[in-house]
Amino acid sequence: MKGIGFDHKLEHIISTDELHSDYGILLSSEDQEFLSLDIANLDKKIGIEVDGPGHFVNIIDGGGDSSEGSTHAGGAMKSGKDTTGWAFTANAQQQANGPTALKHRLMSHLGWSVVHIPYFEWRDKNTEEEQEYCKKLINDL
Repeated sequence: MKGIGFDHKLEHIISTDELHSDYGILLSSEDQEFLSLDIANLDKKIGIEVDGPGHFVNIIDGGGDSSEGSTHAGGAMKSGKDTTGWAFTANAQQQANGPTALKHRLMSHLGWSVVHIPYFEWRDKNTEEEQEYCKKLINDL
């Protein structure tokens, strides 16, 4: 991120004490870690989250019939000699899971702009493409 001119801190933790002192929100009498951001520009309140596969759920009810061998948005029904079940595909339609969506909403209510970098948009980029991708995300804020 320094290569694209983005002043930042890695793994910024927002504690319950910070929530109380900065936002007037009292959640606990003792200081506890509450939220974290992968990459944060504290002055501009810009957070960047690099979201791996664990931040998403596959959408498997995308239509079509449910017969054996049918294909859905999140995978395909597979039948074998001894098993029948779903085989999830890498190109499945995905959306943020509940905890990820809640974290984004909480950060937005605290005045942060949060950019998400999903692993499936990042995984095939070279270094030059990565820098252009990050510049575009930050400039679009």
